[in-house]
Order: sequence, then C-alpha cells, then structure tokens
Amino acid sequence: MFGKNIRIVIPPELADEAALLAYLNLGADELKKIRYYRARMYHNFSIGRAGRKNRIINAPDERLKFLQRKIAKKLNEIYRRRNPVHGFVAERSVKTNALAHKRCKYVVNIDLKDFFPTISQTRIEGMLSSLGLNSKVAKIIGIVCCNKGRLPQGAPSSPVLSNMICFRLDKSLMTFAKEARCIYTRYADDITFSSHHPPQPFSRPSSHQPGASRRNF
Repeated sequence: MFGKNIRIVIPPELADEAALLAYLNLGADELKKIRYYRARMYHNFSIGRAGRKNRIINAPDERLKFLQRKIAKKLNEIYRRRNPVHGFVAERSVKTNALAHKRCKYVVNIDLKDFFPTISQTRIEGMLSSLGLNSKVAKIIGIVCCNKGRLPQGAPSSPVLSNMICFRLDKSLMTFAKEARCIYTRYADDITFSSHHPPQPFSRPSSHQPGASRRNF
C-alpha cells in the first residue's frame, strides 16, 4: 500500500492479538460487548457549517474513545504522510493547507461526499492486513474503531485511518497535479487544486477511492 521503497515497522503493541489486547487492557468479554453493542456506545448529533450540509457526528463514549486514542497513537507510528496531506498530521493545519495555494490565481476546491461513512470496516481491515498486521489485530482494530460497518465521524481513530486509506488516492492525485502543472493538497475530505494558469479540460484521473465506488470529482 505505501510502496515498495518504504519499510513498515509494526509497533510491538500491534504484533499480535495478545499484545494488542494487553496494550489496550481489553479483555475478551469486553471486546465481545463492543463488537455486538458498539452502536449504543456512540452519541450521534449533527453540526452545521456555513453554506454546507449538516454533518452527522458519531461521538464515542469515554471508554471507547480511550481505546481508539491508544490505537490511533500506534497507527500514527505506521502512517507515512505524503507531502500534500494537511489534515490530522503533525505541524500541518487548515492554515498550512491554504498557504500552499496563496499565490495562485486559479483555485478549485472539491469536497468529497460522505467521506468517513463511505470507508467500510472491511476496507479498514483489508488495508491493515496489506501492511503486514496480523489478521486478528486488523479485526480487533476494525471492531473498536468502526460502527455499523463504517468509519465513524467523531472517533479519534478515524482521522489516521482515513489518511491511511487515502494513501494511494493521494499518490494518484499528486501525479495528476504534476501533469496538469498545478498544486494539490488535501485536508481530510477537502481537495484543492491551484495554478497560475487557467484550468484546462482534463481526463478524470485514475482514482483509488477512500470508501465507496463513487466519488464526486
């Protein structure tokens, strides 16, 4: 997933099922409870943004949030950020994302529809397994970090997992931007292209979608 030239070092806490459960201080009974009753462990509410459709936030309870934060900490040790990524990574922000396009005359912004909900638990587990994680470890992470088979918007583990899922998408759009002589950045579900030249007609790039088979490009 991350390319042949990048070696992924698996943290010892993610080495196998026993190591992960010990790191999380999570017993088999509690894991089973999370697996079958996790929907009850989220508080769902909507927030609105000026000029945009309301977003549904799925906020986990304190115990689940604690587990997700611990998992996110180890996943961040694995994730290798591509340069255009500004969301949910160290020393990057909305401000750095905007500054990348500051001197460009032409700017196009695209908002990916239903970004987190279209990333499935199956996709998460498959991605983690492809990186070399034990299948049982990938399964546990999927159970703890997903809800109703999807990545919840509001869980502290969702940002790094979504960035990992988008690793190939970022590469594809970086290639497209280079060919089109423009700048590409991504802040979560906000994709921005900018250039000093007027936009020209282009073919849709070969994309690796973060979730479902459809994306609004």
